[in-house]
Amino acid sequence: MTSDVYVTSSTTAKATVTSTMSSEVYGMFKGSDDEAFCAELDSILTENADGSATCVVSEGSFAELDFDDEGSRPVFTTNPDGTVRIAIATEGMLGDFGDADDAETAEMMKALFDGHFLTLRFGGADIVDSNMERAPDSASYVEMKLPFLGLLDGSLALPSELYAVIRP
Repeated sequence: MTSDVYVTSSTTAKATVTSTMSSEVYGMFKGSDDEAFCAELDSILTENADGSATCVVSEGSFAELDFDDEGSRPVFTTNPDGTVRIAIATEGMLGDFGDADDAETAEMMKALFDGHFLTLRFGGADIVDSNMERAPDSASYVEMKLPFLGLLDGSLALPSELYAVIRP
């Protein structure tokens, strides 16, 4: 999953959340009565030839951005100099499935998520400051690539927030 937020002005940004589900996991979701994968308004679902699925969700202004994950929602602050600070609190991002009593469930989760990542990317015309790394493919983005297993089992060391100060 990649969450990509690009600041376009002191009050607007383009946010694109791209999620890809493997054919094994998507097959379970597709046939269940649970909340559907890619059911958000304005989302585009692509079922890939290999049985996997990709969901892309895009939004608009700071006020309109609707990230459903309540604990990890980006906070936008427009500074007097016209730069914008984007921050995401990391509290609540870490799980504790590694302490699960059910070893079989823990092993299944490990098999499903091993080698998969949550990538958070913030961008704009110029990155002024950030505690994230420069994206290897772009001078106008910073990113943090977080392994799902480290998030799920709570073993990942994270700062209290991930942030970037950006000139639109």
